[in-house]
Amino acid sequence: MYLHYWMWTLIQFVDDDDYDVIPSRWVTSNTTCVFPAGKFSWIKALVKNNATPQDEWETLNISIVIDNIGDYNTAIKMLFRTVKKVPLFSDDEKGRGFRQKKPTRILGSDTDEEIEEVNIEKKSTIIEKKKPKKIYFLVDVVKIKANLKYLKENASEKIVTDTIKAIAFEEDLFPFPVKTEEDLENLEVQLTKLSNEKKLIAILLNHAEGKSVPKVVGSIMTRVISNELASTYSWKGQKNKKPFQGKELAKAVIVSVLNKFPSESKQDVIKSIQLWLAQSPTRLKRAQNAIATNFE
Repeated sequence: MYLHYWMWTLIQFVDDDDYDVIPSRWVTSNTTCVFPAGKFSWIKALVKNNATPQDEWETLNISIVIDNIGDYNTAIKMLFRTVKKVPLFSDDEKGRGFRQKKPTRILGSDTDEEIEEVNIEKKSTIIEKKKPKKIYFLVDVVKIKANLKYLKENASEKIVTDTIKAIAFEEDLFPFPVKTEEDLENLEVQLTKLSNEKKLIAILLNHAEGKSVPKVVGSIMTRVISNELASTYSWKGQKNKKPFQGKELAKAVIVSVLNKFPSESKQDVIKSIQLWLAQSPTRLKRAQNAIATNFE
């Protein structure tokens, strides 16, 4: 059960011949799967976090290319190779007994005679009798490849309605960026529910951009809170500002960044948040000057 929970499957959609990677738990049979309708960023988070399928999801016809892939990164590599029509496994990744053997050179005669150690016909027979074992990989998860669609052609009215609702869901639940104290307080109330907190963390991870803690903190904070509101906060409430450190939003940002950089310390993340908050007035003034210049 544990293995199946953290497995992904490379599939091809029968209706449009597109390839994609989905959690194995979304596969309902050898020819069908369930798939959510909605905004790309939301679906991306669902796939990345191996979300539990819901009853209202659409059932689609598929063919399975390879199933039970134990690592998301590996599944994406296989997707790219499939689209490019190259072998799913490089020679180094193949299991013992399935690698192409190099010809042996026999020396000592008038000419060097190359003898192929692999008999193609015999090798084919062996593969038919003994299928290669499924290979499970355990490496870090990386970003998902963006290849999902909002709607299929000729979608029914119900699918269109469900998709519109799903697109609006993220914005309705978390109206980012928060611009007023009232918006922030409403968000804090929502985040007292563990389910909402998990959803927010998944969304923040989806929008986390950058290769360092300060860059990722900046990309997340820019999305979730406006410079106007951030200018009224500091981490501990210094300089007559309100403290940000006790907010549920602050906790979610820290958890999201540490999920992306597990080797970094919590204190490093906090320092980056402190710096971002301290620079909010400068960013705000720069933006206001830019607006004023455009009106001149």
